[in-house]
Parts: sequence; C-alpha cells; structure tokens
Amino acid sequence: MDNHFIKFFLLALAMMFGFCKAWSIDQNSCTGETREYLRAQIRCAFDAVEAAVQALDPDADGKPEIDRLLGNLMALPPDPSYVSPSQAILARFAGQRPPGRPPGFEFDNNPGILSMRNEVNGNPGTDDVKFYCNTDRFEKLADGRWRDNDLMEIVPDESGNPLKDCGGLTMAYTYVSEDSSKWSTITGYAQEKKWPECGTFGEKIKSMAAGVFDNIVTKYKFTPVDLFSLFDKVIIHELTHTRSAGQTWDSLMDPNGKYELDNLAYGFKNCHAIRDRRTGEGDFEDSELPQNNADTYAIFASGVRIINGGGSVDDEGKITKPTNQKRWPLVAVPFEA
Repeated sequence: MDNHFIKFFLLALAMMFGFCKAWSIDQNSCTGETREYLRAQIRCAFDAVEAAVQALDPDADGKPEIDRLLGNLMALPPDPSYVSPSQAILARFAGQRPPGRPPGFEFDNNPGILSMRNEVNGNPGTDDVKFYCNTDRFEKLADGRWRDNDLMEIVPDESGNPLKDCGGLTMAYTYVSEDSSKWSTITGYAQEKKWPECGTFGEKIKSMAAGVFDNIVTKYKFTPVDLFSLFDKVIIHELTHTRSAGQTWDSLMDPNGKYELDNLAYGFKNCHAIRDRRTGEGDFEDSELPQNNADTYAIFASGVRIINGGGSVDDEGKITKPTNQKRWPLVAVPFEA
C-alpha cells in the first residue's frame, strides 16, 4: 500500500467520521444576511483546508510552487525526529498523526480541523466550535471578572478582556474553555467587514498581481498573500486555535517582548522571519515555533488557493503570474451541510 493511498484513505476517514465533530453559528448574535455571509465564509475556509491537505500529496499539480510556499513558512528541522512542516499541517488540518511520534506528543490524537466540517444547529459538543457575531453574551461581574453566559463560565484572568480583545484591528477572537466537555468559541465581526465574496479568485489575483494593493501593503507591512481571501483566512487562523487542531499560538516575534499586536507573528513577512526557529535554540519555546504559529497555517492554506486558482506566491509574499499553466479546477463553495 503506497503513501499516496494511505494519505487519502486517512483524509477520507476524517471526512467520514466528521459527524462526531461539528461547528455552529450562534442564532442570537448572527442573523439574516450576516449569518448567511458567515456561513459561506466558514464553508470556504473548510474548502481551503481540504485543498491544502490535497496539495501536500507528492503527485499534486503545481508541486514546486507548493513546496516553495511551504518552505517560506516552515523550514525543515535538522532533527529528523521532529515533525516536518507537511506532517504538522496534516496533523492540524486532517488529524493525521505523524509517524513514529511518542505517546503524548504535541500532535498526537488531534482530530484536526476537517473533523469539525459538519454544521449543526444549536450548541456543538466537545472539541467543536461555535461562531458568534458580537460580544453581547459577555457580562461583567461586580468583582471585575467576565462571564460568558452562553458557555456559563467565568473567563480566566489570563484570557484578558473579551470585549477589548475582539475589536479594532482584531477581526476575530478564539476562546478555548478549560472545561474539556465544552466547545471552543470564535467571536468575529462579519457584519462590520465587507470583504469580497469567496470564489472571486480570478479578479483578485489579477488585481493583486498588477500591484493594486501596493499602498496598503506598504502602509501596514503586510503582503498581497495576507490580503487574499482575508475573512476565510482569518477563520482558518482561528480554527487552528481550537482543541481539535491542537491549539496553536500566536507566536512572539521577540520572545522577551510583550504579547501585543506589533510583536505577534501575523502576516507572511513575520511568518517567514520565524520559519527557521528550532526547539532548544536561543530563547525559543514551543509556542514560538513556526509549527505552532496560527497564521503560518492560515497563510499556507490561502497561498494554496492562489496557486490552485492560477496565481503564484513569490518569496516576498507577492502574488505573481503562474510559472506553470497546469492548475486544479477552482470551486468556490462546493460543500453543503
């Protein structure tokens, strides 16, 4: 039995048993067009995750460009006993346990993001995720602490102020309950952000390749690949924080600095800057490694969509013309719950 068959057999199993895991949208905070828009973007995010898994197959089309993208985000570790970049993505996205890992290894027994692909009404179950469109469910108590009245639990002090964390430049916020029987929550602002609809890839690739976003990119220190399919990319970023994906971190650029926006490994440039970090070298902890950084995974999935849609991502995160004309067909939102 070859590796090609094993990989897609495992992916098929993850999808087959997806009914055990799920996601849902809060009916109180997300209503009308906002709910339908968010639902489409969530499905788009799951499509992108599946495409990223398929892109890691050795026989996939556009493999040189996929390898270049992956190499710009995660370097191969010199120690063969440590998880490789492709193994890390397959573990967090599809729940594929890296071979030869000892019990209790950080990528051990994660169901993976794809295990949550089915939508349910109401509250999901253990290791699942629920999406909210505002922070109305939070109540500030007399002692200054915050309570999530949907989860019915107190937000730990180290999690910060949920109203402050989800606003301004922050597009979404993930909270993983310390109670393992409860679901993870993702609070976003779909109704306040008018991003392009998922699936308009051809026009977005052409405009970015022509340099339309140069001023935005220069001002905010992001690259075109960071802006492509932005909202569903954010959803993927947040999904990697959930328990099913093994709870990634937002790695610090300066390990001795503060946990604040300017010091987090957000965006292609910062992800590229930390790609060579190793365990046990310098002051780097596991939370600061590229294999554990949320945006590294989100950018890889978004980059795969660009490559599959006829574009190419260069070493600086710019979207350019494809170097290979052979591409997978692109489908916007094929999944139906």
